[in-house]
Amino acid sequence: ALKTAKEIIERVKVRFEERGKEDGMGEMYDFSYGLSEYIESEDINADKLIKIADNRMYQCKIMKKYRRLNKN
Repeated sequence: ALKTAKEIIERVKVRFEERGKEDGMGEMYDFSYGLSEYIESEDINADKLIKIADNRMYQCKIMKKYRRLNKN
């Protein structure tokens, strides 16, 4: 399931980039995401999974900001 989610995210990222080029605005469209995976053998609940995904989303945002700053 995690592999499928990553594939979907990649397709969405490509589409966002294409849309930005179509609009003539470059990479104006962007999004951040975070994934977590439920594994039955682990003692984890929905709140914990959401917290993990949320933390990963913020890590994604920070990495993107860092890359943008280093491009200049």
